[in-house]
Amino acid sequence: MKKASLLLSALALIGAGCSAAPPTPTAVTPSPEPTIAVGEPNPAPPAEEPTPAPTPTAPETLKVNMEVANFSFAPNAITAKAGQKVDVTFAKNEGFHTFVIDGVTKLPIAVGTTKSFIAPTKPGSYPFYCDVGSHRSMGMEGTLIVQ
Repeated sequence: MKKASLLLSALALIGAGCSAAPPTPTAVTPSPEPTIAVGEPNPAPPAEEPTPAPTPTAPETLKVNMEVANFSFAPNAITAKAGQKVDVTFAKNEGFHTFVIDGVTKLPIAVGTTKSFIAPTKPGSYPFYCDVGSHRSMGMEGTLIVQ
């Protein structure tokens, strides 16, 4: 009988442990996280508008009145700034001539017309001449001086 009461006591203890109510879970409240909409960029602070760089001003157009005679230009020297626009008005012309600056311009000359070119950007002296026949070798040339 001792054995039976011992067995019953052990079963009662085991049964009591199994029949106990499960523990109640404690609620965990998550901390709020910022939400970002998918596909939308994060808003950036407004950017300051950049200050525009000063626009370099081109030199004023140089206006030259040119008289062309057989085997001469008057004036026979033109002084311009680097990159300056030059307007040459042919006020007088005797014969058929051209106004050539190698690598810059080649213009036919006609009385009363104005022809334009841009002076080289590199300072220096540039010959101008007439390339008709042997006019240049006969002295029909001058100098463009670029400063």
